[in-house]
Amino acid sequence: MNPANRLAALGRVEMLKDLAKPDLEAVAALCRWRGYEKDQQVVEQDGVSNDVYFVARGRVRITIYAINGREVTFRDLGAGASFGELSAVDGRSRSASVVALEDTWLASLSRDQFRKVLRSYPAVVDNVLNGLVGLIRNLTERVVEYSTLGVRNRI
Repeated sequence: MNPANRLAALGRVEMLKDLAKPDLEAVAALCRWRGYEKDQQVVEQDGVSNDVYFVARGRVRITIYAINGREVTFRDLGAGASFGELSAVDGRSRSASVVALEDTWLASLSRDQFRKVLRSYPAVVDNVLNGLVGLIRNLTERVVEYSTLGVRNRI
């Protein structure tokens, strides 16, 4: 992706959408860019990396592997989405695996760079918090559904 397309793609990322152009350019300068082919693994569950990723183009699938090896699809993300915030915030291993569903371009920030962005741009902090709260609410709804509905009603 050329620099103009990279900047436009980052401007569509939910987490970064409220940044002024000069601030977005500063964040773009911190990012590393990489393309992934369809079915290529981006992040491995329990991996030690803690970068935050922004989907510039394409789609990725977030999956979790149960102890018995069963794969559970958590969600699919397209352009404008981000992932990896949990590991970047707490420094712990990855809670899920991520695989490209199609040819995909991702920008990434290291944990240190991500935390620098959070300290520098309060609007990004607000967007990250809103995203994490949305994730918690979604998980809460799923837990309630699975714990209160009968097997037939869950399908």
